[in-house]
Amino acid sequence: MQMEIRYLSKELLQQQNKMNKLTLLLSVTPKPEGSSLNINSLQENHLQEIALNESHLLASNLQRKHSARFIQVPNGNVAFSTYLSHPLNNIGLGQVIKYDGILTNEMNAYNLHTGVFTCPRDGLYLIAFFTAVHGASGNWLKLVVDDRSINNALSRGINGDDDHQGGNVAIIRLTTGQSVWTEAHYHDDANLTSTAEFRLVTFSGVRLGD
Repeated sequence: MQMEIRYLSKELLQQQNKMNKLTLLLSVTPKPEGSSLNINSLQENHLQEIALNESHLLASNLQRKHSARFIQVPNGNVAFSTYLSHPLNNIGLGQVIKYDGILTNEMNAYNLHTGVFTCPRDGLYLIAFFTAVHGASGNWLKLVVDDRSINNALSRGINGDDDHQGGNVAIIRLTTGQSVWTEAHYHDDANLTSTAEFRLVTFSGVRLGD
């Protein structure tokens, strides 16, 4: 607050100095001979007009500088790329998948503790997720935006040595603050196969543009 007061006082002092110089200049301007015009009145009107313009300019500059200092508009890249670093078993219906491995997390919009990506900027986004399973098991996942189902993916094995992977991609428009995640659906007691070395279960997204 003290910094703002000093800044405004300096700006006002500069504007007052300008006004004093203009007043002095007009006061020494020679009066045209034989002129019937009221020079004092013209000077006063001119000064008022200058003062009004200076006031508007000062207000505009202060507003712009204030906004530049205190309003931060995100303008960086938005992208995240994550994976599950361990097998996940006995997944219940509606359980959100928390991808704990981070490859990319621009603007820190993905939360590894919740498994949720929170959109930091309006725009068109590409969101992708992949699922995998080993053995006679399976899983069904869906992509969700604010409790609205977007699309689905599954991987299902029949024999003990089966390895299956599935996935899906969506290009969707998101607004700031919307939440995006993946969760288990359709089948209870699901299993996901993924490790820190074999990153088969992933969740990624990138902002394509406006």
